[in-house]
Amino acid sequence: MREKYNQTDPQWLAQPHLTQGTGIFLVPDIHSAAPESVKKEYVENITYEECIRRGKLALVVKWVPHTVLSFADLKANACGQNCVDTCAEPGCECWSGKCR
Repeated sequence: MREKYNQTDPQWLAQPHLTQGTGIFLVPDIHSAAPESVKKEYVENITYEECIRRGKLALVVKWVPHTVLSFADLKANACGQNCVDTCAEPGCECWSGKCR
């Protein structure tokens, strides 16, 4: 199953063009022997356009404007719920049916 690549909430894209936010990227975890293992990387203070540009090789990308949730609060989000396509929590991304 192919995961939804861009999991940014479309409502967040109504923000002004140069709004700063946090990019969240799921990338393969090459240090893990577990199948389909991923790790989450964050980039603070980037625009949506920059997030998409930087995430071209990521498995999943999500951009969260600072007006929705701060960088520190995003990193503190508890993930692990079941999901299809996206996660309700801004700091989580859907991968293999689980929010990560």
